[in-house]
Amino acid sequence: MAFGGTLTLSLPTLHALLRDICRSVIRASFSRILIVNGHGGNMTAVNALTTELAAELSTPIAFASYFGSGREGGARVASPEKGERMLAGCAAALAGIIVRDPWAK
Repeated sequence: MAFGGTLTLSLPTLHALLRDICRSVIRASFSRILIVNGHGGNMTAVNALTTELAAELSTPIAFASYFGSGREGGARVASPEKGERMLAGCAAALAGIIVRDPWAK
């Protein structure tokens, strides 16, 4: 990997991990699941698994990615130094919390 300390998962491990997490979430009484992708390289695999898991677990499971969504400045906000802020902003938006835009004039 290009960045020191980067961890990777094989495709079967990623699938097993997401499957176990979804099963656990369902056991915790959630009736719907949203998987938010944070890495462009996972999009095809996670999207396919989402469809498979929804059928297997008889639970609505949606897949979203913040790549290419939102305002045009998204690429700037999603820089490695600002990644935590972007994820926090996505979570806050999903929860209906109003977040001040630091780039607003």
